Amino acid sequence: MYTNYLIWLLLAPFILSLAAFAMRWAGRQAVRWVEIIHLISITLVLVLSILVVQGVLVQGSVVARNDWLHVDSLAAVFLAIVGVVGFLVGLYSLGYIRNDVKNGELGESQVSFYYGLFNLFLFTMLLLSRPIISS
Repeated sequence: MYTNYLIWLLLAPFILSLAAFAMRWAGRQAVRWVEIIHLISITLVLVLSILVVQGVLVQGSVVARNDWLHVDSLAAVFLAIVGVVGFLVGLYSLGYIRNDVKNGELGESQVSFYYGLFNLFLFTMLLLSRPIISS
């Protein structure tokens, strides 16, 4: 069960970053849709990272894909930090980007590009939070 959470923890921000990039062609509604995609992504990352950390507390470690993805207690600490900080920064960036759009500093395609890169960055941080040498 926790293995599935770990896999979806990595897939969710990656897939939703691609969806955010695709919203560049949605026209005037792009900003609204990409914000919804971003909120879904950061919420999923927070919830799934908490569930994987819970799995580490229950089982000792969470392993997926033939030990290619391995989360032990040290990686769980980093995973919790990335999940919580990523969620909070993602929430803060909504207001910040809205202000930039309102002032005309960013266009719709730039907003889609920002949120796509934000979620891609979150994906890479989650991928790197696993230990290099697994026990």
